[in-house]
This record gives sequence, structure tokens and C-alpha cells, in this order.
Amino acid sequence: MMDLKKQKRSVNFMLTVTYVVILFRLVPIHHAIGDLGAGMFAAGYLLFFLYDYFVREIFSGNLTKLMNAKVKREQYQDAEQAFDIAMFLSLAAGLLAALIVFLLAPVLAGKLLGFTQAEKVLRYLAPAFCFATVSASFSSYLKGMGEHINDSIVRLGTELLVTLLCIVMSGFLYRKGQSVGALLKQDAFAGIYGAQGCALAVSVATFLCMLIYFFLYLQMKVSMKRILIKDTQSRYEPDAVYTRYLYISSTLHYLNSMLLPLCLLLGERVLVSKMKAAAVPENTIAGIWSIYAGAALPFLALPAAAICLYVRGTWYSYKRALARDERKFVRDTIQAKMRRFCLVCFPMAVFVLVFSEPLLGFVYGEQGRLCAGALSAGAFSIFFFGFGFVLMQVLLGLEKQLYILAIHAAGFLTHLIALEIFVKSGDAHYMGLGIAWLASSLVMAAAYGFVVSMQLNYRYHILNISKPLVSAAGGGLVGFLVVRLAGSSLGSLMTLLIGGVLFMIVYLVLIIFLRGLTRKEISRIPGGEFIMRMLY
Repeated sequence: MMDLKKQKRSVNFMLTVTYVVILFRLVPIHHAIGDLGAGMFAAGYLLFFLYDYFVREIFSGNLTKLMNAKVKREQYQDAEQAFDIAMFLSLAAGLLAALIVFLLAPVLAGKLLGFTQAEKVLRYLAPAFCFATVSASFSSYLKGMGEHINDSIVRLGTELLVTLLCIVMSGFLYRKGQSVGALLKQDAFAGIYGAQGCALAVSVATFLCMLIYFFLYLQMKVSMKRILIKDTQSRYEPDAVYTRYLYISSTLHYLNSMLLPLCLLLGERVLVSKMKAAAVPENTIAGIWSIYAGAALPFLALPAAAICLYVRGTWYSYKRALARDERKFVRDTIQAKMRRFCLVCFPMAVFVLVFSEPLLGFVYGEQGRLCAGALSAGAFSIFFFGFGFVLMQVLLGLEKQLYILAIHAAGFLTHLIALEIFVKSGDAHYMGLGIAWLASSLVMAAAYGFVVSMQLNYRYHILNISKPLVSAAGGGLVGFLVVRLAGSSLGSLMTLLIGGVLFMIVYLVLIIFLRGLTRKEISRIPGGEFIMRMLY
């Protein structure tokens, strides 16, 4: 039997890989159906991603917590009752969402996304909204019963299947679009048909995912029958109690969790509206959005998502310690976590800043290099978002949801203002998107730092921040010289390999020299025993 720590690491690893697949999916799709098709699909899929994020990470998370609490008290019939209510409500909500997307596709495509040609993409995606909602409830059932590993495997498998089907089905419809375009003498049809193929692939894959979840649910139900018969602990609460917990009492949690993902939609909408105001054709705008969404955005979003996965849930320990008034323990824990966070995230942010051009050149070729400015401008948002999320766990432990809502609202407003100021209709549009992420993350990190400091009388240790920053800056300087002096002759891949290795060597040498690592941490580095003999 896998212990809880190993299980958590396995689940977090699989979820990280899942987000890698989601964020970098547009790369093979872009090569299969071109700029226009990838841009149309990216715009339509963004709407589905936000909805899927809501039902999986927020609503589904509440149902999982409720079922976990019931199972721990051996109130199995109450857990089943909560799931039955959630499934009924999810099915109704999913059908309603699918119907709204299908019927209002022209309005959503034109007014919300800004791409009128994305109408059919949304209509092909509409069934996926229902399937995703039902799958989220089945997912909660598995996790509520302790089957986190199986749920993570299904999620990862689904995203891999989506990617595979997108490539296959988009290629088929892309060729059909080429034939139609040849008859009508319009090249755009091929890309638009390819985008529709991707949308259809998402619906098919989410339907298959729902069937797999249903099969696992039936298996679990068979094993639960004997336990349910012997259950004497359940209280059989009214359905309204569970409904209130799942929807009404968690309104603040919903708002806190959705404000930042909505920044993705906000960035797309502002970019499209500004470029349309400059009389840029819609097809050109779609190509621009596809390059940013498929190239720069994944490198900004993935590190932040990985940090959130590995830190989330730590608020439980803060809450228990604060309930016992162990504030010194909480401050010491924050210091330890912030130290480890800085050791990882400063080099990560500096690496993305310095190697933005070869990174995007390797993944996307010369087109990718066009939005290297956005990646460079937003690189340190990786650090600031992570910094804020680490401290957000403390406020969750303090049960300060309103503080979190106010900070996220400030970040959202800052994002909007930065987009309006820095997104241009000309060559600088990419840079403005990156600056908006940097500005909002900086405001949120500063706000979280201030509030936590005031609430716990906590003082940040400057050496925990300065040592990794100086070491990362030294590695970044070496990497910058490699990119500027030899990048054009070495090519993207060799620049990344050589520059990346030199970057890490310099970073490790400096962080060890500055005594930024403990003896235990040094011993884990290859040759660590020799280094310790030299230092100590």
C-alpha cells in the first residue's frame, strides 16, 4: 500500500504532466492546421478550459472535501447522498451549459472571444461542457473515497487522448477544408475546418473520459454495498444542507479561484479588440493569438501551476497550528517554505528571462521568437505568482477569505489596466501581454506579503531572498552571454543545452559559496560529499 506522502507526490507529478500536455497541446496542433486554425481553436478552447477548471478544481474540490469528511466519520450513506445530489445538479448544470454554448455560439464567438469564425468551433465544443461536468462529479467520488491515483491516471489519459484525437481529426477536416477552399478560392477554410476538427476531438475525448469514470464508479459501488448496509453513523441530512455547502457557502472560494483564470480571457479579448480597432484582419489576429497562446503562455503558466500543485493544501497545517495559538511554529514554517521556494523559483524565472528566444525558437521556430518579448517581460511573474500562492495558504489557514478576494480583485484590476496601457496594435502587442502578467503578480505578491506580515508579525529574512537571487543573476549573466555571443551560430537547441548547463553550474557554485544550502541539501547534489569536505 502506497503511503500518503508517496501517493501525494505521485498525484502531483501526474497532474503536473497533465498541465504540460494541456499547455503545450497547441504546438503539434499549430504545425498540423496552421496559424489561423490554431488561433480559432485556442480562442474557443479557452472558454472550455475556464469552465472545466471551475467544475474540476472548484466545485469538484468542494464535493471531494465533503465526501472525505463523511468517509472519515464512517458516514458512508451520507457520502452517497451528497454525491447523488451533486450528480443531479451537475447533470442539470452541464446540460444547461452545453445548451447555452450551442445556442449562443454566434454571440459568444463574436462578442466575447472577438472571432466570428469561431462559432462552429464552439458548437462542436458544446457537448464537452456537459461531459466535463459529469466527469468532475465522478472524479470527486473517486477522490472522496481515497482513489486519488486512479483519478489522476484518468485525467492524464484523457488529456493525452484529446491531443491525439486533435491531431488526427483536425488533419482529416483540414484536408476537407482545403478541398472546399480550392472550390471557393479561399485559403482560410482549411484552418477553420481544422479548428472544428480539434473541437470535435475534445468532445469525443471528454465523452470517453466520462464513460471510464462511470465504469470506475460502478466498480466502486459494488465494493461499497456491504459497507453501506452496515452503516450506522450516517445522519441523513436534508438535501438542502449539501446543496448550500456545495454552491452557496463556497461563493467566496469560487470568486477567489476564478479571478486569475479570467485574466486569460481578458488578455485575449483586449488584444483582439485593440487589433480590430487598428483594422487588422481577423485571420491575422487569430494567428497572433495562436503563437502567444501556444508559445509564450505555456512557459509562463506551467511553472506557476506546478508550484500551486505542490504547495496547495498546506493551509491545513497552518489552521491546526493557529487553532493551538502556535504562531511561532507558523512563522518558522513560512520561513522554511519561503526559503525552499526562493531556491527553486529565482533560477526558474531568470532562466526563462534569459533563454526566452532559444526556448521559443526551439518549440515554434522563427514564429515563436516573435513573442520572446512577452516571455521575457512576464518571466518574473513565475516568482511573484508562486510567492503570493505560498502566502495565500497562510491566509486560508487564518480563514481570511475576504482578504484573499480583495487581493485577487486588485490583481485582476491591475491586469486590466496594464493590458489597456501596454497592449499595442503594432509589433509590441506580445510585450504588453507579458507586462500585464508581471504587473498583476507583483501587486498580488506585495499585498500578500504585507497582509501576512501584519497578521502574524512576520519579518521576511532578506538572506533567504538575496542569496538565491544573486546566484540566479550570476547564472543568468553567463546564460545571457552564451545567447548573445553564440546563440545565432549554435542554434536554439544547442544554445539551450550549453547555456542551460553553464547556468545551472554557476548557480549551484554561487549558492553553495554563499552558504545558501544546508549540509543535507548539499549532500544530495552529485559530488556533494566532496563539496562538504571542502567547505566544512
